[in-house]
Amino acid sequence: MPGLAIKLREVRQEPARNTKTAQTKTNMPTEEWIKTIEDGRLVKFTNQTLPGFGAFVTAQIEKSEIVYSIVVDDAKNPLGRHEVENRFKAELSKR
Repeated sequence: MPGLAIKLREVRQEPARNTKTAQTKTNMPTEEWIKTIEDGRLVKFTNQTLPGFGAFVTAQIEKSEIVYSIVVDDAKNPLGRHEVENRFKAELSKR
């Protein structure tokens, strides 16, 4: 998959309260954290390393059912938090 693909989808999910790193059933490391962006909204980010492929990253604004997700196939593993947050900067700046 050249470049990156951005897809929007709705999910019903409670916002996370804590930062954590977990191993999924497929042994792919996943990191989650919450950050307050410039306009005061809370955003939950996730970063799942895809072995030999890249990363699957998401961002969800507090109290929103929309989750922004990107498959980054040209990513170094693992992506840093700043790199993940920058992937969503344009979408998160919209009100």
